[in-house]
Amino acid sequence: MIGQTWLDDLKRKQGEQVFLDAMRDYATGELQAAKRGVILARVLSIFVLATPFLVAFWGVLLSVSTLPSWGGIVFGMLLVATGYVLCPTRYRVPKEALSRDMAPILFAQLDEVSAALNAPKISHVVVTDDFNAFVTKQGGKTVLGVGALLWEAAPPDERVALVAHEMAHLVNDDPARGKLMLYALQALEAWEDLLAPGPDGNVIADVALFPFRVLIAGLEQAVLRPMFLQSQRAEYLADALAAEVAGSDAVGRLLRTVSLGDGLQQEWNKLYGLGDAKGRGVVQRLSKCLHDMEETRRKSLLEKADKEKLSVDATHPPTAYRRAFVETVASDGKQLRVSLVDDEDPAFLRRLDVIGERLAVVFDTQ
Repeated sequence: MIGQTWLDDLKRKQGEQVFLDAMRDYATGELQAAKRGVILARVLSIFVLATPFLVAFWGVLLSVSTLPSWGGIVFGMLLVATGYVLCPTRYRVPKEALSRDMAPILFAQLDEVSAALNAPKISHVVVTDDFNAFVTKQGGKTVLGVGALLWEAAPPDERVALVAHEMAHLVNDDPARGKLMLYALQALEAWEDLLAPGPDGNVIADVALFPFRVLIAGLEQAVLRPMFLQSQRAEYLADALAAEVAGSDAVGRLLRTVSLGDGLQQEWNKLYGLGDAKGRGVVQRLSKCLHDMEETRRKSLLEKADKEKLSVDATHPPTAYRRAFVETVASDGKQLRVSLVDDEDPAFLRRLDVIGERLAVVFDTQ
């Protein structure tokens, strides 16, 4: 218990330091400043990502050097296959993603936000059935993901804040939005699966592989912890930059809306049917649950979010700290006033209709 208390205090102090560092970086404009731990984690990530190719290279070398021995060839090819399995899966833009030529109205509006933030332009938009949003930049493509349920639950100014927050991650050096560390973690997970104890319970093999498992676990923590800390810093900065675009009040209310998402499933269960709702109407009806939520339930969810403790084992800091950060760097959002619901793009609306029909099926089977 004493050890756990000490560990919790250490994590809290680290979390508070991230808060203060983000405040300093925002004040000085050092949006892409990276701690030495992050730089080291990136170097380790490069090393980890090289291991599948090294394994495959050794396989080829063994096969060639032992010719014409079939044993060497077979074992070498096994190493090549192992290297292939260890390689992380490349991110691919979903087929249903909207491209710039498919939704010109939507992308023109998004371009206004990216210009205000001096951020890279979005190349594709993916509409999901989640209650969140994301952005990722990989392979020369910048993809914005928009959760239909969150989109419909948020009023216009919160939608602007949502889009601005995600785009801001493209300018504040968030490692969780890039590919290097994420691919390295995928490779480490593949190593863990490869070295996991077998079902036959071979004690000798388990003992022989144990040091390698410890090495993999250590490398994983060496990448994860700096990534979490840097990502939490990036969340604070993304909120602050979004406030410059949409205003601090809109960002604060968006954080409250996101906090209510934990109770969405329970509110769904109170519905007795979707009525005549179809397509986007289904998404709107389900999202309306949050607006119709009983005040006691709403208050309980918000209080739960406010009581969340600081931790360095997650990419997002507690909502209460994020709100405090935004309030500290309060902005009225004069830099840009744009409504992302005016002149709604037909292609985007069709995606909302598709999500609505998908959710209707899920709702009817519950």
